[in-house]
Amino acid sequence: MPGLRAVHAANPLLPVMEPKVSIVTPSFNQARYIEQTLLSVLEQDYPNVEHVIFDGGSKDGTLDILRRYESRGVRWTSEKDRGQSDAINKGFRAATGDIIGWINSDDWYARGAFRIVLDYFRDHPEAQWVYGNNLFTDPEGRVVQRVRTMPYKWSWLLYTGLLIPQPGIFLRRRVLEDCGLLDADIDAVMDYEWWLRIAQKHEPHFIDRYLAYFRIHEASKTGAGQQAGRWKTFARQEHVQTMQRHAMQAEGCCKGPLARRLVSADKGLARLRRAVVGPRDVSLHCAPRAVVLINLMAPYRVPLFNALHDHHDMETQVWTLAANEDRQWEVPQDAMRYPHRCLRGATLRLPGQALEKHRFVHLNSDLWRDLWRERPDVVVAAEFSLASVQAALYCGLTGAALISWSETTPEYEQHMGGLQRCIRRWLLRRASACIATSSGSREKYLSYGAATENVFVSLQTADISAIEARCGALRAERPALRQRLGWAGESVVALYVGSFIERKGLDALLKAFAAATRDAPALKLALAGGGDQEGLLRALAAELGVADRVTWLPFRQQAELWELYACADFFVLPTRRDTFGVVVLEAMAAGLPVLCSRFAGAVNDLVADGRNGWAFDPGNTAELSQRLVALARDADLRAAMGAESRQRAQVAAPAAAAAEFHRAILHGLASSRRR
Repeated sequence: MPGLRAVHAANPLLPVMEPKVSIVTPSFNQARYIEQTLLSVLEQDYPNVEHVIFDGGSKDGTLDILRRYESRGVRWTSEKDRGQSDAINKGFRAATGDIIGWINSDDWYARGAFRIVLDYFRDHPEAQWVYGNNLFTDPEGRVVQRVRTMPYKWSWLLYTGLLIPQPGIFLRRRVLEDCGLLDADIDAVMDYEWWLRIAQKHEPHFIDRYLAYFRIHEASKTGAGQQAGRWKTFARQEHVQTMQRHAMQAEGCCKGPLARRLVSADKGLARLRRAVVGPRDVSLHCAPRAVVLINLMAPYRVPLFNALHDHHDMETQVWTLAANEDRQWEVPQDAMRYPHRCLRGATLRLPGQALEKHRFVHLNSDLWRDLWRERPDVVVAAEFSLASVQAALYCGLTGAALISWSETTPEYEQHMGGLQRCIRRWLLRRASACIATSSGSREKYLSYGAATENVFVSLQTADISAIEARCGALRAERPALRQRLGWAGESVVALYVGSFIERKGLDALLKAFAAATRDAPALKLALAGGGDQEGLLRALAAELGVADRVTWLPFRQQAELWELYACADFFVLPTRRDTFGVVVLEAMAAGLPVLCSRFAGAVNDLVADGRNGWAFDPGNTAELSQRLVALARDADLRAAMGAESRQRAQVAAPAAAAAEFHRAILHGLASSRRR
């Protein structure tokens, strides 16, 4: 391949010849699955591919499917054979490609797998065969296990009996010439025996990417049909016999004491490897396990964890330290697709700091035991709690990666005591990566000394697409809904959603609103929520003369808020201190202009002044009043800003937030392994 590139450099008009890839598939009565196998080959972003299928005389409609794909270059033969190995060997003999892969008729390739493999072969001309990771699925194709292999050498394959999942393997044609074909006399572990023969002559190369899907179903050898128990017993016996035969051959070749010592050393290393890998799975190394520790489950966290669960190269669990604190929200259990559980423990309610009335400390006596039982490779610890300290100690003892996840900003932490700051710095010195939920939170991490390359921003998220769709549907009912809420058709309604507490700045909002109504008589204010300040706020509204212009709405669960977003004209958050302000993102997804306090963590990432709203200082009544009037008077401005809000909300979509969260976990895992 390097020679071809040199020729092309000298003659740039010559076409570049891509190496040909041959895929071999044995088949027998797999009409239910084989079309997905065919499409996974045909839809690869690689031009020079041939697919050779040797069918054992199927009677279930497989041949009709194969005939449909003849015009797309699929080559197939249907005839009686001596079993799977015989069919595969026929395919190897018929293949004409430079690179050869073998995929069974119930498995399929991941998108882009061929490009990954060909790029690796191009960059590593010494590599004769490569293998990657596999995703194990149920009969319907849902991922049930993420199987990561690891770099192997021949002795580890032999003395530990470790398997390389077959769908993720590709080899150069030279390997067939040097090592021969499959042993057709072996029924169950013909691939393992072949890997041993190949590895003796050519070092295996590992690509840490997911290349293929391995389907487990009743009719498969690894399935759970009636004969599964007997088949697995037979396969285990054949596996052991193959190991013993190759080990005897290897040790029989040891002519001198040095060679015997090397074999003994290889055995010892292999046993050590087996001791490390064994507890997870006797033959496979599974994907890294991540545990996320959070105080409690909030509705806005669910879309993030669902999207993170869709990253199949790791197993993620979410553990909450408490079922609730003083929150009224409810999280439907069926909405959470990811593994989750609430830990046993007690919660202490302590006096708050600055504008906080209370703060909570969670004591989870079983956390340490649960971590040692689960043995995660990564622990993501939210904020800087006692649980984070326990997680740091566990990671320090086991070598697991500790990742700090926080939404607090420098403004939010300015009232922290010296001991709290010391604990934060101690935890961050032990963290392999940090996940911030806003750019303000990122600044906080940097101020504590975190390295820039170790800080990732995974914005606080919400179910953007669901909010947009639901509010869009409700707009058809908007006149009736507004009438039910008591809002006249000509009214312009500013909406607030949240707690009625001092920190939220509602007293400042009422004062600015009262001033704005003099220049914008159509302006009304809707306050949805509840809290211990409600009586004082109602009295203030009456004192300011705007009590008849304010609609007081009770607390609503998240799914019940959408009609308020659909009926309002713009949104306002006057908080004096907030780590983020998810309600701002929800309002943007609903297509509303937003007025957001400069002291909300979301403001720098979501609000662009003059485009989808404005940032303001809640202590500056004149500034907020001016912004309220500007939006109340100009319907075209509201429409333009609402459209911009809907577009800007996509930066915090669950998939985008989960991708950055996932990147932080991988970075932390890699950093911890280098230590």
